[in-house]
Amino acid sequence: MPRAPSNGFNLTSIASSADGNKLLVSAYGGGIYAWQSTPEPWLNISSAGSDFVLSWLMPAMPFVLQENTELTTTSWTNVTSPPALNLTNLQNQVIVSRPVDHRFYRLKH
Repeated sequence: MPRAPSNGFNLTSIASSADGNKLLVSAYGGGIYAWQSTPEPWLNISSAGSDFVLSWLMPAMPFVLQENTELTTTSWTNVTSPPALNLTNLQNQVIVSRPVDHRFYRLKH
């Protein structure tokens, strides 16, 4: 899509992704303009009984949750449980069992 002109124009509508990294703008008299940045998601963890809930804001770009038992290796694997979208807070959430060993998680684009 074309970039919006830098000189003044009248907006008729603006839409944003939940994370604010993707914007769509329509201008009076025609024209739809898009802007997108590379999101920097925050991975949150909270306790839910004997499990953990990993969550992140619904991004404008797809991310995959990965896990590893060591930070110094490159053997990251995708978490097999698919994220569920919580419409109350617009966050993807994955419930994982509390591991018996060290476990590290990251979001990969």
